[in-house]
This record gives sequence, structure tokens and C-alpha cells, in this order.
Amino acid sequence: MLEILEKAPGSEQNYSTYPQGVLERSALASASFPNAFLESVDELGTWFRSQGCPLERFQIERLLIDDSQAHSYRVIPKRLSSEVAQRIAKTREHLATQGVSIPLFETRARYGWIKQRVVGVVERQARERRISTSDRIDRWLTHRWLGLLFFIALMFLIFQSITAFASWPMDGIGFGTQWVGQKVEAMMAPGPLRSLLVDGIIAGVGAVLVFLPQIAILFFFIAVLEDCGYMSRAAFMMDKFMSALGMSGKSFLPLMSSFACAIPGIMATRTIENRRDRMVTILIAPLMSCSARWPVYVLMVSAFVPKQAVLGGWVSVQGAVLFAMMCIGALVAIPVAWLLKRFLFPGEPSTFIMELSSYKWPSFRVVAMRVWERVLSFIARAGSLIFVTSVLVWAAAYFPGDHSLVDQTTAKLEAEQADPNADEAKTQAWSSEINQLKSDLIAKSYLGMAGRWIEPIVRPLGWDGKIGVAVLASFPAREVIVATLGTIYSLGGGQDETSQGLAENLRSATWPDGRPVYTLATACSIMVFFALCAQCVSTLVTIRRETNSWRWPIFSFVYMTTLAYLGAWIVYNLMSFWLNP
Repeated sequence: MLEILEKAPGSEQNYSTYPQGVLERSALASASFPNAFLESVDELGTWFRSQGCPLERFQIERLLIDDSQAHSYRVIPKRLSSEVAQRIAKTREHLATQGVSIPLFETRARYGWIKQRVVGVVERQARERRISTSDRIDRWLTHRWLGLLFFIALMFLIFQSITAFASWPMDGIGFGTQWVGQKVEAMMAPGPLRSLLVDGIIAGVGAVLVFLPQIAILFFFIAVLEDCGYMSRAAFMMDKFMSALGMSGKSFLPLMSSFACAIPGIMATRTIENRRDRMVTILIAPLMSCSARWPVYVLMVSAFVPKQAVLGGWVSVQGAVLFAMMCIGALVAIPVAWLLKRFLFPGEPSTFIMELSSYKWPSFRVVAMRVWERVLSFIARAGSLIFVTSVLVWAAAYFPGDHSLVDQTTAKLEAEQADPNADEAKTQAWSSEINQLKSDLIAKSYLGMAGRWIEPIVRPLGWDGKIGVAVLASFPAREVIVATLGTIYSLGGGQDETSQGLAENLRSATWPDGRPVYTLATACSIMVFFALCAQCVSTLVTIRRETNSWRWPIFSFVYMTTLAYLGAWIVYNLMSFWLNP
């Protein structure tokens, strides 16, 4: 076998002290880089040593080519962060005057070195180059218009697959969780232990497992697209659009998949090498309107948006509002991404350089292993935190109230229901009594106390304390607000977005002076808030695991909640002025 990778001049050092795969001034590292670049690396190395930061040469080279790598070098103290950024910027400006364009020169240097080494090894016949099958396919799939249409259709298929195909196993997981909870209820008497097991632990496990179908389906498609060679083409097709936001084309698929669920979308950012692009994508992915927001939209639209048609009957007002709610997060993400790139992650835009490998049939084994590894990673890393948070929220909603009367009534109800000759009127009366007692207990719980505490804060949005409690209770998952409202309005926690009884109760709710609590302006305020807020502990936990820091999930929660509050306040006041000028 011919040895193509020869030693380059000046590369006869001992590399045993370097990490595996890293060679200082080796043939594949810097031997063929321009002299001006190597001199700049030497100057930066001298400066780093004078500051007590002895970086290896390959680290300085990588830092100069891609300064987003600075965060990974622990030896650089935070006090020097700004000065390091300034020196790198000045060095890059100097190199630009010398004709060294960063990072484009690196690719040219490496490929130039490879061409020199393959002379006499690879023979090229003097004949017209044959067009390969991959080139023929790329004529269509990377075409300016046809390629874009194919890409949109493919993304639509993936999006539909995640929302449609995942619904069956998700419903199955929900049914399984409910079945286990019912079995536990049948074996135990009502009390705090049963509530902890059913409403805390089993519900917490279900909150983790319910995301697995979406994650598995998303990463199945990502693995197939990567293994067949189309992923690089997709990034190429969307790079021009995404570059306007300061990101690369690789950010598009994670953002697109976040419309189904932000968790797999955030996990999909692992394919983005540039830290700046990856961090911005992670921080704006939760703004995409995921499927968990849909129950909130459907409930508010069906209850308060009139069933009218406009534009000659072609456009439904309710459908238009639902579409607007699905789009508002993506529209807000555009200026947010620009601000993040401008202030939190400054620097030169990353150059999009990607090799388009030939198409091939994906390997089932490779695809299956990638999906399996990422599903296990989610369960091990994010699942435990989601579970713990779900239990803590249960505790806040359960304590410190006295549940003895609820437990006694529940025991009577279950005994009556077990009787084949049960009195339906008595059963219905006890069910109503239990729902009313649970509503009162939630109001007296720590969660209810927090809801009353924030009522003055949410009053400008047109909300009362009950809405505030429901919003706080929905922190583990946005869609929980529907069931929480059902409990608060004494209908039970089994309500969903299609419940007519819940819609009627919301429409009949009033303030102490007799004014209705819920109006069209209030409904729009709630929908806008949920479209922009960070009401999903699972997403925040995933951000923590992907960034390895609590700083960014806290930042996401603060900036998204602030955006949601301002947006809800603006919409409520504009709608109120429009409806009641």
C-alpha cells in the first residue's frame, strides 16, 4: 500500500505529547500554510506565553481560523477574553492585507498540499471528464428553483411525519401511562402516597417517554439524510437565506424540526460545528411554535374567535388566527437571532464550506445505531431532570392543603363505581364535589399562592389569578394548561382543547364587577404569550444538557418570558382598543 501522507519539511518532531489526531506543523496541519499566517501564529504564541496562557500551536491556529473555539480552551482566563478577541480581529485584518483570507485559505492550502502529494500516485487520463451519477442528481436537487422546491417538499414530509406518525406511539405512551396510573389507583387507597405515585412519579415518567417518538423519528430522518449524502445539499440550499440571519444553512433543519418539538430540534444542532451558529440556533429554536402549543391555540380560538369567513368565503378567521399563531414565533426569531449575533456572539460570519460527497444508499445499521444512541442520550441526560421537575411541580400543587376530605369522597366514589348497580346521580354528585374540592385545594396550594402573588403582574395582560395559576402549573409542559383550567373551573383534569364545557365556563367567568374575564383580547393575549414564552421545562433542561451550563437555559427563560409578556401586553391593549374604541 502506498503511503500518501508523507512528512512535510520541518515536521520531524515528537508528537507523543499532543492529543490523538493533532499534529503540530504536520503535513496535514500547517506545513503548507502561507508564511504570513505562520508568522502571525508565532506572534500570538509569544503574546499568550507572556500572559501566562501557554497554548499549543495547533490551538492558536484553530483560534485564529475560528475564534468561536476560544470557549473550549480553559487555560484562557476570562479577564483576557475581550483582549484575545481584539488581537485576533487585528491579526485577521493584517492577514487580509497580505492576501490571506480566513478561513478560505485553509481549505485551499490543504487541498493544494493533497494535490502535490498525489502527483505520480493518481493518474488522470487526458479525456473528457465523465459526469457522475451524483452530478446528474445535483443538477436537479441543487438547482436554484427546482432544488428549493424539492427541499421544501422534503421538509414538509419530515414535518408531517413527526407530527402525524409520532402521534400514534405518543398516544400509546399516554394510554400506557394512564393505564399504569389506574392500576396503582386500584391497588391503593386515596392519599398523598397514591397522588405522589400517580400524579408525580408516573406522570413524570410519562412526561419523559412521550417525547421519544418525535425524537426517534426526527433523528431517523437526519441519519438517513446524512448517510445518503443529501444533508450537505440541504444545508447548501438554505445557506443563502440563513446567512441573512448571521447563521449557516445547517441551522435550518433544527429550526424546522422545532415546529414539532424544540427538544429534538435543539439536539439536532450537534451537526453545527461553529459554536456561534450552534448557540444562536439553540436559543431561538424554542420560539418555533411546537405541537405542545396547539391545544392552547385550539381552545382559545374555538371559544373566542368568531366562526366567520373573509375574502369571499375563501379564508376562515379561525384558521387565519391559528396560522398567525404558528408563524409569530418564527417571525420574532429573525430580529432575536440578529441581536444575539450582534451582542452575545459577535464575530465574523462563519464561511460555509462543505464537501458534497457522492450519493449512496444509507446503511440501515448506521441509521439504527445513530437513532438508538441519541434516544438513549435523551433519556439519560435530559429525562432525569424532566422527571425531577415534574415531581417538584406536583408537590407545589399538592401541598400544604388538607386532602382528607377529597380522599374520603374519592374512596366513596370508587366504591360506588365498583358496584354494578351504581347510582349514576350519586356518582355524578360526588364527582362534582371532588372537582370543586380539588379546585379549592389548588387555590390554597403553594402553586395557587404563587398565582395570587403574580396576579398584579399579569393583570395588565387581561388575566386573573386563575389564569396565572394555570400558566405556572403548565411549566412542565405547555399543554397542561388545558387540564389545569379544567381543574380550576371544577370540571376535572380530564378536559382537553375540544371540551365544550370548559369553553362555556371560560366564557362565563367574570371579574368581581361583573365584567367577563375572557374576551377576544384576553384570548389573543394568552395565545401570544404561549407562542413566545419558555413554558417547557423539558426544553430548558435540554438546553442545559446541550450547552453544559445553567446560564443559557436561565437566559432563554428570561428573554423569552420578557418577550412573551411584552407581546401579550401589546396585543391585549391593541385588541381592547380595536374592539372597544
